[in-house]
Amino acid sequence: MVHTINTAVDIGKTQYQLLTEGRFIDSVTAFNDTIHNNILPLLNFNPGRTPAESTSMLSNLLNDVQLF
Repeated sequence: MVHTINTAVDIGKTQYQLLTEGRFIDSVTAFNDTIHNNILPLLNFNPGRTPAESTSMLSNLLNDVQLF
């Protein structure tokens, strides 16, 4: 976590420079392309859902589709 806090500003500055150079100056990427999210490990970092949660969510969504 200490490494993340120390390098977060540098990562942000680098991404900002790439954004301005790539979209505004060089016009290499489209203006409306998405900006990717940084996944930096912090104290409240959630590694993801368990397989049981995603399976039950999928079955609930399939049941909801049948209702419509």
